[in-house]
Amino acid sequence: MLDAVLDNAVKFSPPGGAVSVRTTSSPGHVEVTVRDCGPDLPAEELERATDRFWRSPAQSNVEGSGLGLAIAARTVELAGGELCPELPAGGGLQVVARFAQAPEGTVAVTGAAIVAV
Repeated sequence: MLDAVLDNAVKFSPPGGAVSVRTTSSPGHVEVTVRDCGPDLPAEELERATDRFWRSPAQSNVEGSGLGLAIAARTVELAGGELCPELPAGGGLQVVARFAQAPEGTVAVTGAAIVAV
């Protein structure tokens, strides 16, 4: 899941841009958030972002099959979670993977990273 979401973020971020990865937890849930600094996706297209073979008409010049976020969404779903594409303030695309928190006694890692593209 993370490979597909990161690949998508890097693909749509301009050279010199940044992709951030953040993990958070709250009672009962864990989230992994990937945010890019690529072009905005029109709000009316956001719900289609995880459809198989769908590509935004505005991004038809970028290589790809339109399967990355669809595969990520299905993978998260099979793990009992949900994948939520969002339009953050400031532009770009943010993809949040939400999972039920692991049972007590499981090791948890929390952190953040920013990667230059």
